[in-house]
Amino acid sequence: MKFINKLFRIPTLILLIFLLVITVLNSKFIEKRKSKLVNLTYKTPPSDYDKGNIFMLESHNVECPKNSAIAGFHLTNPYKNMISYSYGCNASNVISKEFYNDTTEINETEKSKNNSANFLDRHLILCKDKYVLQRFKLNKYADKIQYNFRCVRANCGNIMDYNTNSERSGEYQTDKLISHKVRLEKNQAIVGFQLFTIFNKVLSNTFHYKIFFCNLNDSALQKSVPSRKTLEMKNLQTPLIEYGKGSIFLLQEHHIICPDDHVLTGFALKTQEKENFNYEYTCWKSTAIKKRTEKRESHSALIDEDEFKSIKTLSKLNVDCDDGYALQEFKLYKKEDSKEIFYNYNCVKVDCKNVENPISTKKTNAGDLSLIFLNNQKINLKEGKVLTGFKLNIINNENSKKIQYIIKYCQLIESPINDKILPLPEKKKKKVLLNKGDICFDPTKDEKEKICDSGLICIDQNNKASSNEKTIKKCLPVDHYIKSSLDKGNQFCESHCLIDDDSEIKNCWKGSSKSCKKCTIKPEIKELEKIKICEAICFSLISDPQCKFFGFVNKEKKDFDPSFLKKYGL
Repeated sequence: MKFINKLFRIPTLILLIFLLVITVLNSKFIEKRKSKLVNLTYKTPPSDYDKGNIFMLESHNVECPKNSAIAGFHLTNPYKNMISYSYGCNASNVISKEFYNDTTEINETEKSKNNSANFLDRHLILCKDKYVLQRFKLNKYADKIQYNFRCVRANCGNIMDYNTNSERSGEYQTDKLISHKVRLEKNQAIVGFQLFTIFNKVLSNTFHYKIFFCNLNDSALQKSVPSRKTLEMKNLQTPLIEYGKGSIFLLQEHHIICPDDHVLTGFALKTQEKENFNYEYTCWKSTAIKKRTEKRESHSALIDEDEFKSIKTLSKLNVDCDDGYALQEFKLYKKEDSKEIFYNYNCVKVDCKNVENPISTKKTNAGDLSLIFLNNQKINLKEGKVLTGFKLNIINNENSKKIQYIIKYCQLIESPINDKILPLPEKKKKKVLLNKGDICFDPTKDEKEKICDSGLICIDQNNKASSNEKTIKKCLPVDHYIKSSLDKGNQFCESHCLIDDDSEIKNCWKGSSKSCKKCTIKPEIKELEKIKICEAICFSLISDPQCKFFGFVNKEKKDFDPSFLKKYGL
Protein backbone atom coordinates (compact mmCIF):
# COMPACT_ATOMS: atom_id res chain seq x y z
CA MET A 1 0.00 0.00 0.00
CA LYS A 2 2.83 2.42 0.92
CA PHE A 3 4.54 1.52 -2.34
CA ILE A 4 1.35 2.42 -4.33
CA ASN A 5 1.01 5.76 -2.52
CA LYS A 6 4.64 6.65 -3.34
CA LEU A 7 4.08 5.58 -6.94
CA PHE A 8 1.05 7.88 -7.16
CA ARG A 9 2.92 10.84 -5.69
CA ILE A 10 5.71 10.74 -8.31
CA PRO A 11 3.61 11.76 -11.38
CA THR A 12 1.73 14.32 -9.27
CA LEU A 13 5.04 15.87 -8.27
CA ILE A 14 6.22 15.87 -11.90
CA LEU A 15 2.97 17.59 -12.95
CA LEU A 16 3.40 20.29 -10.30
CA ILE A 17 7.00 20.91 -11.39
CA PHE A 18 5.85 21.12 -15.05
CA LEU A 19 3.12 23.65 -14.20
CA LEU A 20 5.59 25.73 -12.19
CA VAL A 21 8.06 25.83 -15.11
CA ILE A 22 5.26 26.86 -17.54
CA THR A 23 4.16 29.65 -15.15
CA VAL A 24 7.73 31.00 -14.85
CA LEU A 25 8.31 30.89 -18.62
CA ASN A 26 4.95 32.59 -19.29
CA SER A 27 5.68 35.40 -16.81
CA LYS A 28 9.09 35.93 -18.43
CA PHE A 29 7.43 36.08 -21.87
CA ILE A 30 4.94 38.68 -20.60
CA GLU A 31 7.75 40.72 -19.04
CA LYS A 32 9.73 40.52 -22.28
CA ARG A 33 6.65 41.61 -24.26
CA LYS A 34 6.07 44.54 -21.90
CA SER A 35 9.72 45.53 -22.17
CA LYS A 36 9.20 46.01 -25.93
CA LEU A 37 6.35 48.48 -25.36
CA VAL A 38 6.96 52.22 -25.18
CA ASN A 39 6.91 53.79 -21.73
CA LEU A 40 4.36 56.59 -21.24
CA THR A 41 6.88 58.93 -19.56
CA TYR A 42 5.60 62.28 -20.88
CA LYS A 43 2.73 64.03 -19.04
CA THR A 44 0.51 67.01 -19.80
CA PRO A 45 -0.16 69.36 -16.84
CA PRO A 46 -3.26 68.20 -14.89
CA SER A 47 -6.43 70.23 -15.50
CA ASP A 48 -9.90 70.36 -14.01
CA TYR A 49 -12.13 67.43 -14.96
CA ASP A 50 -15.30 69.58 -14.63
CA LYS A 51 -17.69 66.60 -14.49
CA GLY A 52 -16.48 65.26 -17.86
CA ASN A 53 -16.67 68.53 -19.84
CA ILE A 54 -15.25 67.86 -23.31
CA PHE A 55 -13.79 71.39 -23.53
CA MET A 56 -11.37 70.51 -20.68
CA LEU A 57 -9.39 68.41 -23.18
CA GLU A 58 -8.33 71.69 -24.84
CA SER A 59 -5.78 72.21 -22.05
CA HIS A 60 -3.76 69.15 -23.11
CA ASN A 61 -1.13 69.41 -25.84
CA VAL A 62 0.27 65.94 -26.61
CA GLU A 63 3.56 66.73 -28.37
CA CYS A 64 6.80 64.77 -28.87
CA PRO A 65 10.29 66.32 -29.26
CA LYS A 66 12.06 66.69 -32.61
CA ASN A 67 13.05 63.48 -34.43
CA SER A 68 10.46 61.49 -32.48
CA ALA A 69 6.82 60.47 -32.89
CA ILE A 70 3.89 59.50 -30.66
CA ALA A 71 3.83 55.77 -29.90
CA GLY A 72 1.23 55.68 -27.12
CA PHE A 73 -1.19 57.78 -25.08
CA HIS A 74 -3.54 57.36 -22.13
CA LEU A 75 -5.97 59.82 -20.54
CA THR A 76 -5.52 59.54 -16.75
CA ASN A 77 -6.89 61.08 -13.54
CA PRO A 78 -3.72 61.74 -11.48
CA TYR A 79 -5.67 63.55 -8.75
CA LYS A 80 -9.30 63.77 -7.71
CA ASN A 81 -11.37 65.72 -10.28
CA MET A 82 -8.28 66.22 -12.48
CA ILE A 83 -7.28 64.76 -15.86
CA SER A 84 -3.97 64.51 -17.72
CA TYR A 85 -2.54 62.71 -20.75
CA SER A 86 0.37 60.30 -20.26
CA TYR A 87 2.09 59.57 -23.56
CA GLY A 88 5.18 57.96 -25.03
CA CYS A 89 7.50 59.04 -27.84
CA ASN A 90 9.79 56.90 -29.98
CA ALA A 91 12.93 58.65 -31.26
CA SER A 92 14.57 57.43 -34.47
CA ASN A 93 17.14 58.50 -37.03
CA VAL A 94 14.55 57.89 -39.78
CA ILE A 95 12.22 60.60 -38.43
CA SER A 96 13.13 63.85 -40.20
CA LYS A 97 12.56 67.52 -39.38
CA GLU A 98 10.17 67.91 -42.31
CA PHE A 99 6.57 68.28 -41.09
CA TYR A 100 3.15 69.71 -41.90
CA ASN A 101 0.22 70.82 -39.71
CA ASP A 102 -3.34 69.71 -40.35
CA THR A 103 -6.80 69.79 -38.76
CA THR A 104 -9.94 67.69 -38.67
CA GLU A 105 -13.21 69.32 -39.69
CA ILE A 106 -14.96 71.54 -37.15
CA ASN A 107 -17.92 69.57 -35.77
CA GLU A 108 -20.79 69.86 -33.31
CA THR A 109 -20.97 68.82 -29.65
CA GLU A 110 -23.91 67.92 -27.42
CA LYS A 111 -25.75 70.77 -25.68
CA SER A 112 -24.47 69.31 -22.41
CA LYS A 113 -20.67 69.55 -22.70
CA ASN A 114 -20.40 67.01 -19.86
CA ASN A 115 -21.97 64.36 -22.11
CA SER A 116 -20.16 65.00 -25.41
CA ALA A 117 -17.20 62.59 -25.54
CA ASN A 118 -18.99 60.56 -28.24
CA PHE A 119 -18.72 63.57 -30.57
CA LEU A 120 -14.97 62.90 -30.78
CA ASP A 121 -15.85 60.03 -33.14
CA ARG A 122 -16.52 62.60 -35.91
CA HIS A 123 -12.77 63.30 -36.02
CA LEU A 124 -10.30 61.14 -37.95
CA ILE A 125 -6.67 62.07 -37.32
CA LEU A 126 -4.62 60.50 -40.14
CA CYS A 127 -1.22 61.49 -41.52
CA LYS A 128 -0.25 61.30 -45.18
CA ASP A 129 1.75 58.38 -46.56
CA LYS A 130 5.33 58.26 -45.15
CA TYR A 131 4.41 60.60 -42.27
CA VAL A 132 3.83 59.80 -38.58
CA LEU A 133 2.03 61.65 -35.78
CA GLN A 134 4.10 64.01 -33.63
CA ARG A 135 1.45 66.18 -31.96
CA PHE A 136 -2.31 66.42 -31.38
CA LYS A 137 -4.53 68.81 -29.44
CA LEU A 138 -8.29 69.38 -29.24
CA ASN A 139 -9.45 72.97 -29.81
CA LYS A 140 -12.89 74.52 -29.32
CA TYR A 141 -14.55 77.02 -31.63
CA ALA A 142 -17.69 78.50 -30.05
CA ASP A 143 -19.72 75.33 -29.25
CA LYS A 144 -17.79 73.16 -31.72
CA ILE A 145 -14.54 71.19 -31.62
CA GLN A 146 -11.66 70.33 -33.93
CA TYR A 147 -8.34 68.48 -33.61
CA ASN A 148 -5.10 70.22 -34.61
CA PHE A 149 -2.27 67.80 -35.33
CA ARG A 150 1.26 67.70 -36.74
CA CYS A 151 2.73 64.96 -38.93
CA VAL A 152 6.46 64.48 -39.46
CA ARG A 153 8.12 62.68 -42.37
CA ALA A 154 9.59 59.26 -41.54
CA ASN A 155 10.94 56.14 -43.21
CA CYS A 156 8.02 53.95 -42.29
CA GLY A 157 6.64 50.57 -43.38
CA ASN A 158 3.11 49.65 -44.43
CA ILE A 159 0.27 51.08 -42.32
CA MET A 160 -1.37 48.58 -39.95
CA ASP A 161 -4.23 49.05 -37.51
CA TYR A 162 -5.75 47.57 -34.37
CA ASN A 163 -8.68 48.32 -32.05
CA THR A 164 -8.49 48.89 -28.31
CA ASN A 165 -10.89 46.83 -26.19
CA SER A 166 -14.52 47.98 -26.23
CA GLU A 167 -15.48 49.55 -22.90
CA ARG A 168 -18.75 51.05 -21.68
CA SER A 169 -19.18 54.68 -22.69
CA GLY A 170 -21.55 55.58 -19.82
CA GLU A 171 -23.13 58.99 -20.35
CA TYR A 172 -20.26 60.06 -22.63
CA GLN A 173 -18.17 61.89 -20.01
CA THR A 174 -14.47 62.27 -20.87
CA ASP A 175 -13.42 60.01 -17.96
CA LYS A 176 -14.82 57.05 -19.95
CA LEU A 177 -11.75 57.45 -22.21
CA ILE A 178 -9.51 56.51 -19.25
CA SER A 179 -10.22 52.81 -19.93
CA HIS A 180 -8.34 53.02 -23.23
CA LYS A 181 -4.56 52.77 -23.05
CA VAL A 182 -2.56 52.83 -26.29
CA ARG A 183 1.03 51.48 -26.25
CA LEU A 184 3.01 50.49 -29.34
CA GLU A 185 6.38 48.76 -29.50
CA LYS A 186 9.60 50.78 -29.31
CA ASN A 187 10.21 50.56 -33.07
CA GLN A 188 6.71 51.76 -34.04
CA ALA A 189 4.87 55.07 -34.41
CA ILE A 190 1.23 56.15 -34.58
CA VAL A 191 0.04 57.35 -38.00
CA GLY A 192 -3.48 58.25 -36.89
CA PHE A 193 -6.42 57.33 -34.69
CA GLN A 194 -10.19 57.65 -34.36
CA LEU A 195 -12.65 57.06 -31.54
CA PHE A 196 -15.64 54.84 -32.35
CA THR A 197 -18.99 54.81 -30.53
CA ILE A 198 -21.02 51.60 -30.84
CA PHE A 199 -24.70 52.10 -30.02
CA ASN A 200 -26.61 49.13 -28.61
CA LYS A 201 -30.09 49.36 -27.09
CA VAL A 202 -29.92 45.86 -25.58
CA LEU A 203 -26.41 46.02 -24.15
CA SER A 204 -24.50 49.13 -23.08
CA ASN A 205 -23.07 51.59 -25.63
CA THR A 206 -19.29 51.32 -25.91
CA PHE A 207 -16.16 53.23 -26.96
CA HIS A 208 -13.04 51.92 -28.64
CA TYR A 209 -10.10 53.49 -30.52
CA LYS A 210 -8.90 52.39 -33.95
CA ILE A 211 -5.14 53.00 -34.06
CA PHE A 212 -3.21 53.29 -37.34
CA PHE A 213 0.54 52.69 -37.00
CA CYS A 214 3.68 51.61 -38.82
CA ASN A 215 7.13 50.14 -38.13
CA LEU A 216 10.01 52.63 -38.21
CA ASN A 217 12.53 51.27 -40.70
CA ASP A 218 15.81 52.22 -39.02
CA SER A 219 17.73 49.99 -41.40
CA ALA A 220 15.72 51.01 -44.45
CA LEU A 221 17.83 53.99 -45.47
CA GLN A 222 19.02 52.09 -48.57
CA LYS A 223 17.40 52.75 -51.93
CA SER A 224 14.27 50.66 -52.35
CA VAL A 225 13.94 48.40 -55.38
CA PRO A 226 11.00 49.40 -57.61
CA SER A 227 8.18 46.89 -57.68
CA ARG A 228 5.54 46.27 -60.29
CA LYS A 229 3.02 45.54 -57.53
CA THR A 230 2.23 49.16 -56.74
CA LEU A 231 -1.41 48.99 -55.62
CA GLU A 232 -2.33 48.99 -51.94
CA MET A 233 -5.88 48.89 -50.58
CA LYS A 234 -7.13 50.76 -47.51
CA ASN A 235 -10.59 50.06 -46.01
CA LEU A 236 -11.98 53.04 -44.09
CA GLN A 237 -15.27 54.15 -42.56
CA THR A 238 -16.90 57.31 -41.31
CA PRO A 239 -18.00 57.52 -37.64
CA LEU A 240 -21.31 55.92 -36.69
CA ILE A 241 -24.04 58.46 -35.94
CA GLU A 242 -27.59 57.96 -34.71
CA TYR A 243 -30.09 57.33 -37.49
CA GLY A 244 -33.00 59.05 -35.73
CA LYS A 245 -35.82 59.51 -38.24
CA GLY A 246 -33.37 59.28 -41.13
CA SER A 247 -33.23 62.92 -42.30
CA ILE A 248 -31.29 63.30 -45.54
CA PHE A 249 -29.42 66.20 -43.90
CA LEU A 250 -27.65 63.64 -41.67
CA LEU A 251 -25.44 62.82 -44.68
CA GLN A 252 -23.65 66.11 -43.93
CA GLU A 253 -21.99 64.36 -40.98
CA HIS A 254 -20.12 61.94 -43.26
CA HIS A 255 -16.94 62.99 -45.05
CA ILE A 256 -15.65 60.30 -47.41
CA ILE A 257 -11.96 61.14 -47.83
CA CYS A 258 -9.00 59.04 -49.00
CA PRO A 259 -5.42 59.72 -47.80
CA ASP A 260 -2.91 61.41 -50.10
CA ASP A 261 -1.70 59.16 -52.96
CA HIS A 262 -5.02 57.25 -52.77
CA VAL A 263 -8.24 57.45 -54.80
CA LEU A 264 -11.73 56.12 -54.20
CA THR A 265 -12.72 52.75 -55.63
CA GLY A 266 -15.97 52.04 -53.80
CA PHE A 267 -18.37 53.01 -51.02
CA ALA A 268 -21.60 51.88 -49.33
CA LEU A 269 -23.97 53.35 -46.75
CA LYS A 270 -24.47 50.96 -43.82
CA THR A 271 -27.34 51.10 -41.31
CA GLN A 272 -27.74 48.95 -38.21
CA GLU A 273 -31.37 48.25 -37.32
CA LYS A 274 -32.27 51.91 -37.85
CA GLU A 275 -30.19 52.81 -34.77
CA ASN A 276 -27.05 54.26 -36.37
CA PHE A 277 -25.32 54.41 -39.74
CA ASN A 278 -22.10 55.33 -41.51
CA TYR A 279 -20.23 54.97 -44.80
CA GLU A 280 -17.75 52.17 -45.45
CA TYR A 281 -15.38 52.93 -48.32
CA THR A 282 -12.23 51.66 -50.06
CA CYS A 283 -9.22 53.62 -51.30
CA TRP A 284 -6.43 52.41 -53.61
CA LYS A 285 -2.86 53.68 -53.50
CA SER A 286 -0.95 53.73 -56.78
CA THR A 287 2.13 55.16 -58.49
CA ALA A 288 -0.27 56.45 -61.16
CA ILE A 289 -1.69 59.07 -58.79
CA LYS A 290 -0.24 62.59 -59.04
CA LYS A 291 -0.27 65.52 -56.61
CA ARG A 292 -2.43 68.00 -58.53
CA THR A 293 -6.05 68.26 -57.37
CA GLU A 294 -9.23 70.06 -58.41
CA LYS A 295 -11.96 71.06 -55.95
CA ARG A 296 -15.40 70.80 -57.53
CA GLU A 297 -19.02 71.46 -56.59
CA SER A 298 -22.14 69.80 -57.99
CA HIS A 299 -25.29 71.67 -58.92
CA SER A 300 -27.62 72.11 -55.95
CA ALA A 301 -31.07 70.57 -55.61
CA LEU A 302 -34.03 71.64 -53.48
CA ILE A 303 -35.69 69.20 -51.10
CA ASP A 304 -39.31 70.16 -51.73
CA GLU A 305 -40.85 67.23 -49.87
CA ASP A 306 -40.40 65.34 -46.61
CA GLU A 307 -36.69 65.47 -45.62
CA PHE A 308 -37.09 61.94 -44.17
CA LYS A 309 -38.17 60.48 -47.52
CA SER A 310 -36.05 62.42 -49.99
CA ILE A 311 -33.30 60.24 -51.45
CA LYS A 312 -34.72 61.03 -54.89
CA THR A 313 -33.22 64.52 -54.44
CA LEU A 314 -29.79 62.85 -54.57
CA SER A 315 -30.61 61.76 -58.14
CA LYS A 316 -30.39 65.44 -59.15
CA LEU A 317 -26.77 65.71 -57.94
CA ASN A 318 -23.96 64.63 -60.25
CA VAL A 319 -20.37 64.03 -59.10
CA ASP A 320 -18.16 64.12 -62.21
CA CYS A 321 -14.36 64.52 -62.50
CA ASP A 322 -12.67 65.71 -65.72
CA ASP A 323 -10.82 63.25 -67.96
CA GLY A 324 -7.50 62.29 -66.40
CA TYR A 325 -8.80 62.89 -62.86
CA ALA A 326 -10.22 60.44 -60.29
CA LEU A 327 -12.38 60.96 -57.20
CA GLN A 328 -10.51 61.30 -53.89
CA GLU A 329 -13.19 62.68 -51.54
CA PHE A 330 -16.79 63.89 -51.40
CA LYS A 331 -19.20 65.31 -48.84
CA LEU A 332 -22.82 66.47 -48.92
CA TYR A 333 -23.59 70.03 -47.79
CA LYS A 334 -26.77 71.97 -47.06
CA LYS A 335 -27.01 75.62 -48.10
CA GLU A 336 -27.45 78.16 -45.33
CA ASP A 337 -31.09 79.04 -44.54
CA SER A 338 -32.28 76.77 -47.32
CA LYS A 339 -33.35 73.19 -48.06
CA GLU A 340 -30.93 72.99 -51.00
CA ILE A 341 -28.19 70.36 -50.89
CA PHE A 342 -25.06 69.87 -53.02
CA TYR A 343 -21.86 67.81 -53.15
CA ASN A 344 -18.38 69.21 -52.63
CA TYR A 345 -15.81 66.82 -54.06
CA ASN A 346 -12.11 66.64 -54.83
CA CYS A 347 -10.58 65.11 -57.96
CA VAL A 348 -6.89 64.20 -58.21
CA LYS A 349 -4.74 63.92 -61.36
CA VAL A 350 -4.04 60.29 -62.34
CA ASP A 351 -2.50 58.33 -65.19
CA CYS A 352 -5.54 56.40 -66.31
CA LYS A 353 -7.57 55.41 -69.32
CA ASN A 354 -11.18 56.63 -69.10
CA VAL A 355 -13.89 54.09 -69.91
CA GLU A 356 -16.46 55.64 -72.25
CA ASN A 357 -19.53 53.65 -71.21
CA PRO A 358 -20.61 54.04 -67.56
CA ILE A 359 -21.71 50.99 -65.58
CA SER A 360 -24.41 50.65 -62.93
CA THR A 361 -25.03 48.81 -59.68
CA LYS A 362 -27.86 46.29 -59.33
CA LYS A 363 -31.34 47.75 -59.07
CA THR A 364 -32.76 47.55 -55.54
CA ASN A 365 -36.04 48.50 -53.93
CA ALA A 366 -36.35 52.25 -53.16
CA GLY A 367 -39.22 51.68 -50.70
CA ASP A 368 -40.64 54.96 -49.41
CA LEU A 369 -37.45 56.82 -50.52
CA SER A 370 -36.10 57.01 -46.96
CA LEU A 371 -32.37 56.92 -46.26
CA ILE A 372 -32.31 53.30 -45.09
CA PHE A 373 -32.97 52.01 -48.64
CA LEU A 374 -29.50 53.21 -49.75
CA ASN A 375 -28.27 50.37 -47.53
CA ASN A 376 -28.70 47.91 -50.42
CA GLN A 377 -26.50 49.90 -52.83
CA LYS A 378 -22.77 49.18 -52.97
CA ILE A 379 -20.11 50.47 -55.36
CA ASN A 380 -17.09 48.13 -55.45
CA LEU A 381 -14.71 48.37 -58.43
CA LYS A 382 -12.10 45.73 -59.14
CA GLU A 383 -8.36 46.29 -58.62
CA GLY A 384 -6.92 48.99 -60.85
CA LYS A 385 -10.28 50.62 -61.58
CA VAL A 386 -11.08 53.88 -59.74
CA LEU A 387 -14.12 56.14 -59.52
CA THR A 388 -14.30 59.28 -61.64
CA GLY A 389 -17.95 60.05 -60.92
CA PHE A 390 -21.33 58.77 -59.75
CA LYS A 391 -25.02 59.66 -59.75
CA LEU A 392 -28.00 58.03 -58.05
CA ASN A 393 -30.69 56.92 -60.50
CA ILE A 394 -34.40 56.49 -59.67
CA ILE A 395 -36.39 54.04 -61.84
CA ASN A 396 -40.17 54.48 -61.67
CA ASN A 397 -42.06 51.25 -62.30
CA GLU A 398 -45.84 50.86 -62.24
CA ASN A 399 -46.04 49.41 -58.74
CA SER A 400 -42.70 50.33 -57.18
CA LYS A 401 -39.59 52.46 -57.41
CA LYS A 402 -36.05 51.12 -57.88
CA ILE A 403 -32.65 52.77 -57.31
CA GLN A 404 -29.15 52.20 -58.65
CA TYR A 405 -25.88 54.10 -58.98
CA ILE A 406 -24.60 55.12 -62.42
CA ILE A 407 -20.81 54.87 -62.16
CA LYS A 408 -18.03 56.47 -64.21
CA TYR A 409 -14.54 55.04 -63.79
CA CYS A 410 -11.10 54.73 -65.35
CA GLN A 411 -8.39 52.07 -65.53
CA LEU A 412 -5.13 53.08 -63.82
CA ILE A 413 -1.96 52.96 -65.89
CA GLU A 414 0.83 51.97 -63.53
CA SER A 415 4.15 53.85 -63.72
CA PRO A 416 6.78 51.66 -65.43
CA ILE A 417 10.02 50.66 -63.74
CA ASN A 418 12.83 53.00 -64.84
CA ASP A 419 14.74 50.40 -66.86
CA LYS A 420 13.94 51.78 -70.33
CA ILE A 421 15.21 54.83 -72.22
CA LEU A 422 12.38 57.35 -72.31
CA PRO A 423 11.75 59.49 -75.42
CA LEU A 424 12.67 63.17 -75.28
CA PRO A 425 9.74 65.39 -74.27
CA GLU A 426 8.08 67.43 -77.00
CA LYS A 427 8.74 71.14 -77.00
CA LYS A 428 5.81 73.01 -75.50
CA LYS A 429 4.23 75.76 -77.52
CA LYS A 430 4.77 79.21 -76.08
CA LYS A 431 1.62 80.50 -74.38
CA VAL A 432 0.19 83.78 -75.66
CA LEU A 433 -0.58 86.12 -72.74
CA LEU A 434 -3.41 88.64 -73.09
CA ASN A 435 -3.02 92.39 -72.47
CA LYS A 436 -5.15 94.77 -70.41
CA GLY A 437 -8.70 95.02 -71.78
CA ASP A 438 -8.49 91.83 -73.91
CA ILE A 439 -11.42 89.38 -73.67
CA CYS A 440 -10.21 86.30 -71.77
CA PHE A 441 -13.50 84.41 -71.49
CA ASP A 442 -16.54 84.42 -73.80
CA PRO A 443 -19.44 82.12 -72.78
CA THR A 444 -20.76 82.03 -76.37
CA LYS A 445 -17.57 80.24 -77.52
CA ASP A 446 -16.67 76.71 -76.47
CA GLU A 447 -13.23 77.72 -75.15
CA LYS A 448 -11.41 77.54 -71.85
CA GLU A 449 -10.50 80.73 -70.03
CA LYS A 450 -7.35 82.32 -71.54
CA ILE A 451 -4.37 83.48 -69.51
CA CYS A 452 -3.77 87.18 -68.79
CA ASP A 453 -0.34 88.79 -68.60
CA SER A 454 1.44 89.44 -65.29
CA GLY A 455 -0.40 91.91 -63.03
CA LEU A 456 -3.76 91.21 -64.72
CA ILE A 457 -6.67 88.93 -63.80
CA CYS A 458 -9.61 87.59 -65.81
CA ILE A 459 -12.75 89.14 -64.25
CA ASP A 460 -16.18 90.40 -65.28
CA GLN A 461 -17.62 93.88 -64.79
CA ASN A 462 -18.74 92.90 -61.26
CA ASN A 463 -15.15 91.98 -60.31
CA LYS A 464 -15.96 88.25 -60.14
CA ALA A 465 -13.27 85.78 -61.17
CA SER A 466 -15.39 82.60 -60.99
CA SER A 467 -15.37 80.63 -64.25
CA ASN A 468 -18.96 79.51 -63.58
CA GLU A 469 -20.41 82.96 -64.38
CA LYS A 470 -21.97 83.15 -67.85
CA THR A 471 -20.64 86.63 -68.66
CA ILE A 472 -17.84 88.01 -70.79
CA LYS A 473 -14.62 88.64 -68.87
CA LYS A 474 -11.66 90.86 -69.58
CA CYS A 475 -8.06 91.13 -68.38
CA LEU A 476 -8.02 93.91 -65.77
CA PRO A 477 -5.43 95.00 -63.16
CA VAL A 478 -5.10 92.71 -60.12
CA ASP A 479 -5.05 95.74 -57.77
CA HIS A 480 -8.56 96.71 -58.90
CA TYR A 481 -9.85 93.16 -58.20
CA ILE A 482 -8.08 92.95 -54.83
CA LYS A 483 -9.53 96.28 -53.65
CA SER A 484 -13.07 95.17 -54.49
CA SER A 485 -12.54 91.78 -52.77
CA LEU A 486 -11.03 93.39 -49.68
CA ASP A 487 -14.00 95.76 -49.34
CA LYS A 488 -16.45 92.83 -49.35
CA GLY A 489 -14.18 90.74 -47.12
CA ASN A 490 -13.76 93.51 -44.53
CA GLN A 491 -17.55 93.86 -44.31
CA PHE A 492 -17.84 90.11 -43.67
CA CYS A 493 -15.10 90.01 -41.01
CA GLU A 494 -16.44 93.05 -39.14
CA SER A 495 -20.02 91.72 -39.02
CA HIS A 496 -19.28 88.04 -38.25
CA CYS A 497 -15.99 87.91 -36.32
CA LEU A 498 -14.47 89.28 -33.15
CA ILE A 499 -10.90 89.45 -31.83
CA ASP A 500 -9.67 86.32 -30.05
CA ASP A 501 -8.14 87.85 -26.93
CA ASP A 502 -6.52 84.54 -25.98
CA SER A 503 -4.51 84.29 -29.21
CA GLU A 504 -0.83 85.23 -29.47
CA ILE A 505 0.39 88.36 -31.22
CA LYS A 506 2.14 87.26 -34.43
CA ASN A 507 3.13 88.59 -37.85
CA CYS A 508 0.05 89.07 -40.01
CA TRP A 509 1.66 86.88 -42.67
CA LYS A 510 5.06 85.33 -43.30
CA GLY A 511 7.62 88.08 -43.86
CA SER A 512 5.26 90.84 -42.72
CA SER A 513 6.40 93.58 -40.33
CA LYS A 514 2.82 94.15 -39.13
CA SER A 515 1.53 92.42 -35.97
CA CYS A 516 -1.91 90.82 -35.70
CA LYS A 517 -4.16 88.80 -33.42
CA LYS A 518 -6.45 86.02 -34.63
CA CYS A 519 -10.20 86.47 -34.91
CA THR A 520 -12.91 84.02 -33.96
CA ILE A 521 -16.62 83.69 -34.73
CA LYS A 522 -19.21 85.67 -32.79
CA PRO A 523 -20.89 83.32 -30.29
CA GLU A 524 -24.38 83.69 -31.77
CA ILE A 525 -23.22 82.48 -35.23
CA LYS A 526 -23.16 78.69 -35.74
CA GLU A 527 -22.49 78.16 -39.49
CA LEU A 528 -19.41 75.97 -40.11
CA GLU A 529 -18.24 77.86 -43.21
CA LYS A 530 -18.37 81.24 -41.41
CA ILE A 531 -16.39 79.79 -38.49
CA LYS A 532 -13.66 78.56 -40.86
CA ILE A 533 -13.42 81.90 -42.69
CA CYS A 534 -13.12 83.83 -39.39
CA GLU A 535 -10.40 81.47 -38.11
CA ALA A 536 -8.34 81.35 -41.32
CA ILE A 537 -8.84 84.64 -43.20
CA CYS A 538 -9.86 87.32 -40.66
CA PHE A 539 -7.25 88.99 -38.43
CA SER A 540 -7.01 92.16 -36.36
CA LEU A 541 -4.10 94.59 -36.62
CA ILE A 542 -2.79 95.66 -33.22
CA SER A 543 -3.46 99.25 -34.26
CA ASP A 544 -7.05 98.48 -35.32
CA PRO A 545 -9.70 96.94 -33.01
CA GLN A 546 -11.74 95.59 -35.99
CA CYS A 547 -11.34 92.20 -37.70
CA LYS A 548 -10.17 92.66 -41.31
CA PHE A 549 -10.01 90.41 -44.38
CA PHE A 550 -6.54 89.00 -45.17
CA GLY A 551 -7.41 86.96 -48.25
CA PHE A 552 -4.29 87.90 -50.23
CA VAL A 553 -0.53 87.64 -49.59
CA ASN A 554 1.73 89.54 -51.99
CA LYS A 555 -1.23 89.90 -54.40
CA GLU A 556 -1.75 86.12 -54.42
CA LYS A 557 -4.89 84.44 -53.03
CA LYS A 558 -4.46 82.51 -49.80
CA ASP A 559 -4.76 78.72 -50.11
CA PHE A 560 -8.32 78.29 -48.82
CA ASP A 561 -11.42 76.36 -49.94
CA PRO A 562 -12.98 78.67 -52.60
CA SER A 563 -16.45 77.12 -52.17
CA PHE A 564 -16.69 78.62 -48.65
CA LEU A 565 -15.82 82.11 -49.96
CA LYS A 566 -18.09 81.79 -52.98
CA LYS A 567 -21.04 80.97 -50.73
CA TYR A 568 -20.84 84.46 -49.17
CA GLY A 569 -19.82 86.35 -52.33
CA LEU A 570 -16.16 86.80 -51.25
